[in-house]
This record gives sequence, C-alpha cells and structure tokens, in this order.
Amino acid sequence: MEDILRILGDGLSIASLAVIFSTSLSAQKRIKPGASVPLGFSRQGEPVMRKAKAVALWALPALSVVILFLPTASGLAFELMGDEAIMMFGMRGIMSAALALRHIVHMQKTIELMDEEGQLQS
Repeated sequence: MEDILRILGDGLSIASLAVIFSTSLSAQKRIKPGASVPLGFSRQGEPVMRKAKAVALWALPALSVVILFLPTASGLAFELMGDEAIMMFGMRGIMSAALALRHIVHMQKTIELMDEEGQLQS
C-alpha cells in the first residue's frame, strides 16, 4: 500500500508541475521581452516586487519542484508506513493542488496587469 501511495503522490506532483510549467510557458510567450514582471501581489491587488521576466515567471515553478519532490528525494516517502504514508499522500495532494492554484491565480493577475500596461505581445 505504501508504494502505491508514494507513486500516486509522485503522480499528483507531476500533474501539478505540468499545470504550473505550462502556465508559466504560456505567460512567457505572451509577455514582451524585457518587461518587468511582478513576483507577487499585495492583498489590495497591487504588485509587490518586480523582477526580470524569466525570474518572475519561473521562480515559483522552480520552488514547486523542490517542495513537491522533497519527500521522494530525501527518502522520507520510502520510510513511512501505514497511517504516516496516508498522511504524506494527503499532504502531497494538498500541496500539489495549492501550488498549482496559487500559480494559476498569480499568472492570471500578472497577465491582466501586463495587458493594462501594454506589455503583452499581439
């Protein structure tokens, strides 16, 4: 059972990363080269910090890879048994969904802001 949960957890992570990476790739194609892209937004919806396009679009995908595959890379996912394996699977599922949803919302706000600023390619 533990092996199945570990494999399913890896599968959820891979599916989430596919969504995250495809969203960043789509945004990268739409935003003009040299544009300053927000890394995040305040609660009021204002951009908090701006960085170069590549950094802003690929920071969360890179961090997501580390977060989602840390249990497998560290060997922790291979050591857990029974209830612990079930909890790890649940945690990986929640983290996968949360990271993907956060990235989709962030890219949507980023594209809207870049459109308002005239930084999108036609």
